[in-house]
Amino acid sequence: MNVDCLPHLVSALTHLNAFDGQLLLHLLADTPQVTADLGADVQKAWNHFIECGQVWALLAGLVVGWVVKSILP
Repeated sequence: MNVDCLPHLVSALTHLNAFDGQLLLHLLADTPQVTADLGADVQKAWNHFIECGQVWALLAGLVVGWVVKSILP
C-alpha cells in the first residue's frame, strides 16, 4: 500500500465510523511485508515447466489440435 494514501484512508474510515483509526493503523502495522520477485518466480516456473516435460505435452496438444481442426469442417 502506498504510504501517502494511508492518512486519507484512515480519515475516510474514521469519518464513516466504520473503523477506529488507531485500530486500522494497528492492523496495517501488524501485516507482514511481502517482497515479490516476479522475474525469479517466472523463471522458476518456466524451468519447472521444461524439466517436467510439460513442454512436450503442450506441443503434442497443439499438433493434435491442429490436425483435428484440419480434418473437421
